[in-house]
Amino acid sequence: PKKVIFKPEELHPLMKWKSIANIGAGLYNIGNTCFMNSVLQCLTYSSALANYMISGEHSKNCTNKSFCVFCSLEIHIIASHQATGKSITPLVIAKNIEKVAPTFRIGRQEDSHEFFCFVIDSLQKVCLAKFPKGSISPRDSMTTVIGSIFGGYLRSQVKCTVCQYESNTFDEFMDLCVEINQANSLTKGLQNFVKPEILDGENGYKCKKCKKLVKAEKSLQIEISPPVLTVQIKRFSFLNSYGGKDNKHIQFCQTLDLSPYMTQTNDHSIYDLNSVLVHLGDSTNSGHYYCYVKGSNGVWYKMDDSMVSQVSLQTVLRSKAYMLFYTK
Repeated sequence: PKKVIFKPEELHPLMKWKSIANIGAGLYNIGNTCFMNSVLQCLTYSSALANYMISGEHSKNCTNKSFCVFCSLEIHIIASHQATGKSITPLVIAKNIEKVAPTFRIGRQEDSHEFFCFVIDSLQKVCLAKFPKGSISPRDSMTTVIGSIFGGYLRSQVKCTVCQYESNTFDEFMDLCVEINQANSLTKGLQNFVKPEILDGENGYKCKKCKKLVKAEKSLQIEISPPVLTVQIKRFSFLNSYGGKDNKHIQFCQTLDLSPYMTQTNDHSIYDLNSVLVHLGDSTNSGHYYCYVKGSNGVWYKMDDSMVSQVSLQTVLRSKAYMLFYTK
């Protein structure tokens, strides 16, 4: 990147909790807001983001006089951590949901993963708002505090089987979406994610060197892994207006090694499970969302709207995850 917005060395001290505390607040459901509550809890217990929010670094310099998603999330995360044994209502975020997620309507059941993407995107926009339009490249934009925490790069490679010519493109990602129709575990899903696909016949590849349609291998791999890895387990298929759901158990572990799915192996590819978001029910527009989070005290809790209860790691690992949050 030509311009670094948030210095990498500032991220390192944010990765670990500054202090050990009991679990914070439960969140009241104010009418089908469990999808929002679950995402907010996962973000509240994501140490890097939470530590940054608690530092008040953003609000100190924010000039926005109307609704600011960054300030609102900062206030929410601070309040959440301070209200141990109580429940609070994320009213400001709920009331302004359309400013965060333009297609969402309060009172309607929405998709948690979609909400997560909207939140990250809105936070990114706030980080980039002070720069003139067009002055920041996509690569520069990944150096914001949000890009530095959640952002990684994928390498898409097409390799000609005739002359071995390789063409590489790199794309930013804030989360990984893993297909499970041919997988019963996260590892298998990730293996399928990086599995080469053959381009042949009509779908052949126009090789720049051979100057003709050739048989080629196309593959995706992770080039740079993010400090916080967010995985969506693709349980929903939208083949019709009624989204069908795959309710099978997908095995995932407390520790995840990303190195088999990366272009180069390095020692910074080991992750620890941080939170798990679960959807109960058969379609995105019905059912119920809750999550499991690991507190700064290392203990796991089930956050089910305003109900907060301690659980074992076994309970967490047995859950039918819809989203997984891992931290380096």
